[in-house]
Amino acid sequence: MAEPTPTHSPALSVVIPCYCSGESLPSLVAQLDSHLADLSIEGYTGYEVVLVDDASPDNGATWQKIEAIANQWSAVRGIQLAQNVGQQAAVLCGLHAATGYMHATMDDDGQHDPAYLLTMLEKLKKENLDIVIASLKSKNHGFIRSVGSLAVRHLAKAMMGLNTAIRYSSFRVFKGWVGKQALAIKVRKPVVGYLLLKNTHNVANYKTPHQPRKEGTSNYTFWTLAQYFMVMVLEYSPLERWLKLSIVSLAVVSLLGTVAVAFVAQKESVLSPWAMPMVVVAIGCVALSLAMWLTWRLSLLATRLTHAPKQWHTTAVANSTAVMTTQPATLPAETPV
Repeated sequence: MAEPTPTHSPALSVVIPCYCSGESLPSLVAQLDSHLADLSIEGYTGYEVVLVDDASPDNGATWQKIEAIANQWSAVRGIQLAQNVGQQAAVLCGLHAATGYMHATMDDDGQHDPAYLLTMLEKLKKENLDIVIASLKSKNHGFIRSVGSLAVRHLAKAMMGLNTAIRYSSFRVFKGWVGKQALAIKVRKPVVGYLLLKNTHNVANYKTPHQPRKEGTSNYTFWTLAQYFMVMVLEYSPLERWLKLSIVSLAVVSLLGTVAVAFVAQKESVLSPWAMPMVVVAIGCVALSLAMWLTWRLSLLATRLTHAPKQWHTTAVANSTAVMTTQPATLPAETPV
């Protein structure tokens, strides 16, 4: 893809979704400024930070911090969502607003060290990559999340045709065009990492430490990981059509089994010894095909009902100027959990 001509856009846009994290944001932005103030990439200079407040339920404390930070740091822009949409949607909203040549995403809890943004950018340029994702050493997660993440990682390798099982995290840097093309992909439940890999497989990991969380607790649970698993199967892989094929195949087997049993019963006054097992198998196939079909349809229905497109009110603040807007949510399609 042709590289853009340098303009007034910054070299790097850092998107940070924020949720009840007002106390940790000032130090995080200060660290970003200390590392990125003199950044220059391909003729682009400087940086911007896009803080997206995902309707934090803290009586406006997080948003007040973001406003204060934006007033103090000219490189900071803030976006406040009027309704909680979840981390993935908040990141996509920030990417829509990002104007940098390169993009980066990271968490608001202090577990991602801003110092590694420069080394990740250096790796991206040196190896001519499109995406570099932090592989977090000594990852401070529980057993369930670690096992679930391992399963999702290997499933993603198979589903997306990757040469290696990429370690996923929300700490990553990537070329601006990758982020913008991800926004154009229409899916029911967008997940940032999967959307980015829809555009390119030119990706690698970079090992970084995983710092202790400075504030709050993780919202990831076993159910969250199960949802990601189902999203990958139904939205980002060809398995949906295989699921449909399986349902049809089971239905056909059930039908043939039922016909065979009826034929035998008609020919013989007493059923042969193998007829009853055949009936059981046929009934089992019918039940399994119905269960698979109902599960598939209910999952799609739940997604459509829970994540229907909505109009979101947002507040944007940049350089002491606050603006109200009633534009639709800047999401590629429907809002994920």
